[in-house]
Amino acid sequence: MTKIKKLPGNNCIHYFQGHCVYWEVLNPGYHCEWKCAVLSSLLESYEHLLHQAENFDLNRDQIKQIWKNRMADGLPLWNCAQYIPDKENDDECIYLMHTHCIQQMPACSGRCRFFAVAGKIGVNSQG
Repeated sequence: MTKIKKLPGNNCIHYFQGHCVYWEVLNPGYHCEWKCAVLSSLLESYEHLLHQAENFDLNRDQIKQIWKNRMADGLPLWNCAQYIPDKENDDECIYLMHTHCIQQMPACSGRCRFFAVAGKIGVNSQG
């Protein structure tokens, strides 16, 4: 007997670079474990700077200059083994979706109950 294989999911609107972005589209930002580690680190550094600025009563211009200096001093912008620059926006990674890393999202295993072609509703609603 022939084993039935799942069809590839690459025609699904939730398929992106081999991963399923359904859950992120459904509820953006909910899965903290999918957050980009680089952006999380930058945000943590910036929040630390804001806390320091509050303690030293610094104004916005001073904060901007300090952050600019820290970035120029080599604060690692994309210190990630999976980083590939986006051709359209060199400051971003091709795996970045808002603040989340697509590589951290579930791999697409083929057609599933959420499979949908643009403009159509998925046929298989049973899962």
